[in-house]
Amino acid sequence: MKILIVGILNQNKHFLRIKEEGEKRGHVIEGCFVSDLIVAFNDKRTDIYLKSKRRLSDFDIIYLWTLGKRRWEWQVAAKIVAKTNPNIRFINSSFVNFSDLSFTPCAIYPIQVQAENSLLYPRTALFYNTKALPDFLADFEYPVIVKFANSSQGRGVFKADSKEELLSLVGDMQKTKEPILLRQFIPNDGDFRIITLGYKAIGAMKRIPVPGNYKANISQGATAKAVDLGKCHEIVEIAERLSKLTKIEIAGVDIVLDKETGKPYILEINPGPQFLGMEKYTGFNIARAIINYFEQLEKDKSLQS
Repeated sequence: MKILIVGILNQNKHFLRIKEEGEKRGHVIEGCFVSDLIVAFNDKRTDIYLKSKRRLSDFDIIYLWTLGKRRWEWQVAAKIVAKTNPNIRFINSSFVNFSDLSFTPCAIYPIQVQAENSLLYPRTALFYNTKALPDFLADFEYPVIVKFANSSQGRGVFKADSKEELLSLVGDMQKTKEPILLRQFIPNDGDFRIITLGYKAIGAMKRIPVPGNYKANISQGATAKAVDLGKCHEIVEIAERLSKLTKIEIAGVDIVLDKETGKPYILEINPGPQFLGMEKYTGFNIARAIINYFEQLEKDKSLQS
């Protein structure tokens, strides 16, 4: 197979792990920037390719890892390629459907899905500047988490213990003109990261922040320990259900247990999950599992043809 991973550098450690496992099985694995996309219109023909004239139609599987601010362009390109080349498998395939919002630049879509399906999540508000705060701030108690809506790996995430601290943080953040999320802080002693593949949980770990820190991201210095999937049925069921509802085939679902009530709250679902920490702390080969999943998709395609 020829597999393209979009939005990830060839030097990225996660890419290299998938490439390593893929090449062991004889597959060709390539990565590209989202900005490598080229759409050329010529009369009635539209050509979709990357730099160096690599055509998207040359790949068997195109894994949309992360698309950032180029999501709309990639959605159009994917739609065109899927229409003319139905044998190409997009991961996540829902991205080529304009009626599906799971990969549009809409940070509130997964939260809306959770609300419509009675899945618990922290009280949340999305806004752009301090002028909007009085409209909803009375519904929140301190401390609160304030973050850029599209933040990842714990970057652009802050904790405010008072209204004054919140206003100061938002004052700086709104200069970027990026959407901002305000979330109720759930008291906890760490969170759970569950990796789902094909809407099924394949691994889980509990991430524990360093003392004095509230961020449970491995990239922020947190440690972790493996969690037996068979002993955490509730959070596994939540992760699998959310990934299926949002049609995210390969996902990292973060869930936190309220230290006082024990109730599980969904923090986020990530369509381009960092998995090296999972491999390190659980010993499970996530990269190989991804390749196995791709191979099964190709096998199923062959049986259907």
